[in-house]
Amino acid sequence: MIPTQKIKTKVEEVVETIYWEGGTPGKETCWMEPSNWSGGKVPGLLSSVHVGVKTFAPIIENGEFRVSSIEVDSKAVLTIKEGGFLKINGMMDFSNGIKLKGTLINYGKIQIIASALAYILIDKDGLFHNFGIFGTDRSKRDSIFIVRGGKLKEEGTYKVI
Repeated sequence: MIPTQKIKTKVEEVVETIYWEGGTPGKETCWMEPSNWSGGKVPGLLSSVHVGVKTFAPIIENGEFRVSSIEVDSKAVLTIKEGGFLKINGMMDFSNGIKLKGTLINYGKIQIIASALAYILIDKDGLFHNFGIFGTDRSKRDSIFIVRGGKLKEEGTYKVI
């Protein structure tokens, strides 16, 4: 039998943290512009995404994007437009699906499955404002954790998938 710590370490070696840089001329906020990301590539299924405070905040406008996890720093913002679909599969990442110290505004779709910890952790000063569709493979009560003054504003739909 393989100890859990060894599995965790091996999986974490596979998942790469990618940082939002933004600001590419003409595509300053475009999620799918490779030069807006550290390492010059758009995050994928084996990416842990980190959105810090930058002049240009990322926007997912169209298309489906898969990542392992996302962390949004205090005062940073991530927006998903109506045509955007963010899928988070936490199976490869021993962390929260989405950790919000900043703001996530969703007009599109968010789907989170297999997160090891909270599916969405809304921390101090964090805000999840959902106008679109948000779905997980757990009940809502078991998916969203709000701590130390974080806020959840729902005007959209929640689904167990």
